[in-house]
Amino acid sequence: MTETFLNLIGVTDEISGQLDDVVLLWARPVFLWIGLIGVLPVAALVWLRQAHSIGHVRALLRGILTGCRAAVFLLLMIVLAGPYVRLEQPTEHKPVLAVLLDVSASMDLPAGPFTTEELRGIVRITQMHREGEAGGEAAEGGDGQRDAAVPPRLRRQVNNWSRLRLMQGVLAAQREGMFKELSERFDVRFYRVGRGVERVDIGRISLDALARFDDDGDAPRDDTALGDAIARVRQDAVGRGIAGVVMLTDGRWTIGPEPLRAAGAGTSTVTPIWPVPMGSDTPPPDVALVDLLMPTRVPRGEVVSVIASVVSYGLDGQRATVKLEAGEETDEAEVVLQEGRRQEVSLSFTAGEPGIELVRIEVEELTGEDPRLRANNRKTRTLHVETDRLEVLLIEGYPRWDYRFLDYTLRRDRGIEQPVKVIMQSELMGRGVKAEDLADAAVEAGMPGDVEAFAEYDVVILGDVSPLLLAPNVQSAILEAVEEKGVGLIIQGGFKSMPHLYRPDADADLLRLLPVEPGEAGQRRPDAYVRTGIEPQDHAPFEMRLTADGAIHPAFQAYTDPMHNRRVWDRMPPFYWAVAAERTKPGATLLAELRGSEGDLPLIAEQFVGRGRVLMVGFDSTFTWRRNIGNVLFDRFWQQAIRHVARDPQRSGERSWIAVYPPEVEPGRPAAIELFAVDDEGRPLRDDRLEVSVRGPGSPSPITMTATGEPGHFRALWQPPRQGVYRLRYRDAAGRDLATDLRASDADREMRNPTVDRTGMALLADRTGGRLLEPGRLHRLGDLLEGDAVRVDRSMEDEIWDNWLTLLLLVGLYCLDVGVRRAMGLT
Repeated sequence: MTETFLNLIGVTDEISGQLDDVVLLWARPVFLWIGLIGVLPVAALVWLRQAHSIGHVRALLRGILTGCRAAVFLLLMIVLAGPYVRLEQPTEHKPVLAVLLDVSASMDLPAGPFTTEELRGIVRITQMHREGEAGGEAAEGGDGQRDAAVPPRLRRQVNNWSRLRLMQGVLAAQREGMFKELSERFDVRFYRVGRGVERVDIGRISLDALARFDDDGDAPRDDTALGDAIARVRQDAVGRGIAGVVMLTDGRWTIGPEPLRAAGAGTSTVTPIWPVPMGSDTPPPDVALVDLLMPTRVPRGEVVSVIASVVSYGLDGQRATVKLEAGEETDEAEVVLQEGRRQEVSLSFTAGEPGIELVRIEVEELTGEDPRLRANNRKTRTLHVETDRLEVLLIEGYPRWDYRFLDYTLRRDRGIEQPVKVIMQSELMGRGVKAEDLADAAVEAGMPGDVEAFAEYDVVILGDVSPLLLAPNVQSAILEAVEEKGVGLIIQGGFKSMPHLYRPDADADLLRLLPVEPGEAGQRRPDAYVRTGIEPQDHAPFEMRLTADGAIHPAFQAYTDPMHNRRVWDRMPPFYWAVAAERTKPGATLLAELRGSEGDLPLIAEQFVGRGRVLMVGFDSTFTWRRNIGNVLFDRFWQQAIRHVARDPQRSGERSWIAVYPPEVEPGRPAAIELFAVDDEGRPLRDDRLEVSVRGPGSPSPITMTATGEPGHFRALWQPPRQGVYRLRYRDAAGRDLATDLRASDADREMRNPTVDRTGMALLADRTGGRLLEPGRLHRLGDLLEGDAVRVDRSMEDEIWDNWLTLLLLVGLYCLDVGVRRAMGLT
């Protein structure tokens, strides 16, 4: 009865259902005492006053009126006292123990073969010995453990299991055993991990359904996002302790952040990781084409060099043939396979007619190779073959190291018109030219002096050039050539002049072209290092790190595997000087960051200025990228950067255009889409957003393009959900249909490396405070985990005066008082 009444006046079920533990309290008890003590004097005062004013009324009616006034007084004092109920409920907060279940495609690979010791442990943890007992095959040792030889039937059965089947066997045997026991100490949570992360209840879901998804074909098993899964566990457990994360996996992660970083390694909030490898040390026989090093844009007739990376397991000593096919061009090379080593094979072909050319590379199938892994023997990539050679102008301050190697690269590039025009400031000064005459002398030496002269070039490269050489009128001509004529511009900083000697009052045009905001100092040196002072080895150098936009930028497209590509660039040699860029300008795209003791700062960035593209390289040590590997990455960066910023004849004039890069990505990986849109009069649009339609597998939704800040320019990152060709369309204000294609190729990332990564899992466990546990030793987990439930007094409160009943009583008493007075004819 009491519980029903409390529910009627708005008290929560959680409180009303535990009345034995509920306490009635008062927020301001002084008003309660005033009401209890003062109600009788108030009633007496009202009675005496009414006896004087309405003494002719019967005593009963005067008593009713007096009672109404006294009751209203008491009720108002109770409201002011603020009665409420409190439920003190002690609860236990258990530390979170997360179990990550890897259900990606690589888990379909064989788990075995296992050694006898591994088999004993697996049979014990999966309770397969019970099946052996039923068949009369198992022998029991004196200590109660199955330490005798594993029966042949069980040996064959377990060795034929997939990694997923092994995981299912562990869960089937232990969800009511070990995991149930652990749930008494920990809040045990299960997550299945593929391309995405999903929390599951293994008590309600069929173990066979763990790897089945209903997501309209998004292929969530095509990747393993272990880093995302660890981050999700940490996010879900905010405010709670985490005892650890148990990972039933083969250790291969193909997408998302690195698991070590996601676990917070090296921080005070590190999460212990306990990997359990779902497979043996012996990988299935396989040879895989894991990566390709090849350019994305080349001129017609260029001899294109392709370096194919091959890794093999279980086929040591066999000869494999790697074949290349590009149109009518073919090439092949043979390699003697070495177990587990990354081997590189060089191939080449001559670029054919202009347009998009498909390049196919394949490793011939070998006898004994696991048929489930033959899809990783081949790759197809697109190559953009260009028609015309580029006109490039290089203006440099002095022959620094970057210039020397860049000059050599430009002169060997068959896609650039030769000879390359070079203006060298130090050469002019060496002739005796005075500082104030440098600009005029440079024009006499062949440097353009007006817009039309600069517009004859497709790309202009500015090195460490003084403002004395680039006079204000020259800067204005460069700005107009970029803005109106679409000339591409690359600016590379230098410690002598660029850009810290350029001032906003006199050199506004050049500073307008920079995609970054230079700091007051103009340049940065680690720990106040100066070239004429402290030696650099005494101070921590800078490092370059690609951003997400930089990882897909054409200038950094070296390897076809995005993760390997990013790792390669992030391991470039350190350097000791950089432009002091405080931030990127609105609308600019940050491609690489400088990492040092002063934090992360812009290093390489690009932006559109009018119709032209400007790329800023904020340091002068790209020549060090040649260390140990020669010109490959240095040439690749500069050649592709030049072609990316170069003026495109198809984008000139007052016309809209659309472009996508890279033209080929793996499903789920981002591609950058750029749109330049004009109105029906050819003027750049100033809208905040535009939509681009998409046709392709899965009927994707339109892409929302966001304005970059430069009139007419819009940009977006988009991830194709599935394998196939996507056509991106935009109809401009003049009714012209613009279209470009994005190819999403099957990555086979899951099958690229069939091994169980025990080394990576052991490192992850060691760096986070966990331990690598073999499946047969998983039963020891409870003894190794630390943490116990914490008792927390949970308090819940609810007011009992602020409800409909209080209002009803006040209104009722008022109506009774008024009703009695009117019935007696009183005013």
